Amino acid sequence: MGCCTSSYVSKNGPQKIAISESSKIEDEAIPISLSIPARTPRRALIEEEEKKLPPSESHSIRLCNYTIEISNCSDSESDSEEDSDDSSNFEEPMYCPECGRGISDEDELLQHLFSCRTQAAQNIQNDQDISKANADEASKYDAEKKRTWFRENIAKLRVSSCGDTITLVVSRDNILEETFNQFSTVDRLDFRKDLKIFFIDENARDAGGVIREWLNLVTIEILKPEAKIFEMVNNSEDTFYTIHPEATYGMCHFAGQFLGKAIFEGAPLDGRLSKLLLMKMLLKEPKLEDLKLYDEQLYSSIAFILQDSVNASDLCMNFTILDNGKTVELKQNGADIELTNENKEEYSRLVVEHYTYKRAEIQTAAFTEAFFNIIPQETITVFSLYELDKILFGLKEIDVEDWKKNTFYKGEYEKNKNHDTIKWFWEVIVSLNNDEKRKFLQFCTGSRSLPIEGFKGLKRNSRTLCKFSINSLSAGRNLFLRAHTCFNSIDLPMFKTKEEVESAVRFILDQEKFYFGLS
Repeated sequence: MGCCTSSYVSKNGPQKIAISESSKIEDEAIPISLSIPARTPRRALIEEEEKKLPPSESHSIRLCNYTIEISNCSDSESDSEEDSDDSSNFEEPMYCPECGRGISDEDELLQHLFSCRTQAAQNIQNDQDISKANADEASKYDAEKKRTWFRENIAKLRVSSCGDTITLVVSRDNILEETFNQFSTVDRLDFRKDLKIFFIDENARDAGGVIREWLNLVTIEILKPEAKIFEMVNNSEDTFYTIHPEATYGMCHFAGQFLGKAIFEGAPLDGRLSKLLLMKMLLKEPKLEDLKLYDEQLYSSIAFILQDSVNASDLCMNFTILDNGKTVELKQNGADIELTNENKEEYSRLVVEHYTYKRAEIQTAAFTEAFFNIIPQETITVFSLYELDKILFGLKEIDVEDWKKNTFYKGEYEKNKNHDTIKWFWEVIVSLNNDEKRKFLQFCTGSRSLPIEGFKGLKRNSRTLCKFSINSLSAGRNLFLRAHTCFNSIDLPMFKTKEEVESAVRFILDQEKFYFGLS
């Protein structure tokens, strides 16, 4: 059976390699062609494409300057023995649905499943007991129990699909505008339904990997300065984003929906929101010390004014500030109010209010309202700032030892976990810097961020654990790594030297764009 793969476009032109989505998913694949008008309603797009697929004939699709043959017949055989060993016949790995452990033998899987289900039943009962607590009680839990309480309560809100899902059809070149336009047609409560993503002119059965790719691409566009939705915060330690004061109401509402839907699907996003915006979401009132999270230099200036030794009248200031080149009055007729020792506490409070909320009050309200329409506010107020940050944006530092510990091996690598190729592979991964590791993680899983549990928390979709796995391929004509992002899995040819492994990994890191397709 055919397998959905990804093609990459490099600086030197198209290359036919890498990300794969298994063909053994419940829904039928729906290829989307660029010949379809982009503004056609989503359902019409899908129905039109379904009509084009004969039930049992082969057809070809032009993908990344390669014409490939695709068969709708599930019993098609390969033309050669070498082809039958290729990962184009990739089948969904057998994973325990409870713990995510990968097991190749069916009998062994059944034995494992019996014991695992017993433990899982107890865990479910424990989770249900945890979820019965109210928000005040849950706020006293440890971090792990809080996450369990949150997941259980979010799961209760999910609308059973029964075939009814949110379906988006988007192109990579215009992904922000097309996602925005299609989100605007979705009813508020429908955001709690399952989500299906189709990339125009690409083919993939979405079991989690395609959604993660879509989330990553939209996040990149939302955070771009030219989008004027978010702006970077002046913090020397890390890069954070807050609402742009000139953002439109509609775009801020969309950004809140997007973040809410991502968290509803259990997918951490790239980038990070400023602590001040997180405080607003947690209903925490900012104080002067919190201004440091926005701008340390601004904080130092206000802290200086508040010192007892400073005579505010000598500073010749009034109740105005200069924000992005514009003079802003902190209160009515602020330009006529002289700063004195008697009112400098009030001045400090108004400055904090302005920079932490007032400067983008309408935009922030649009963002939080849309977010809470999907994720009820009481479900996140149980978290601390640190905990909420990790729920929303996951882990950014890649721990290779944790990665190795939570990896399963298939084929020859399962028989010999000390295989030279495996040893070289991990040596190459260890040698990468963190940004490179995150890009390679995106190649493998569709996401640059890890869930807060680390690699043991990787999932196939929002509800099914699916740890990372490495499948063996005969080297032969297989020169490239291939990834099955829905299953957090890669096909690694049994290279003869470490240099070949490093070259294959570097080739992935050098690519600029990722595409899904069929091979």
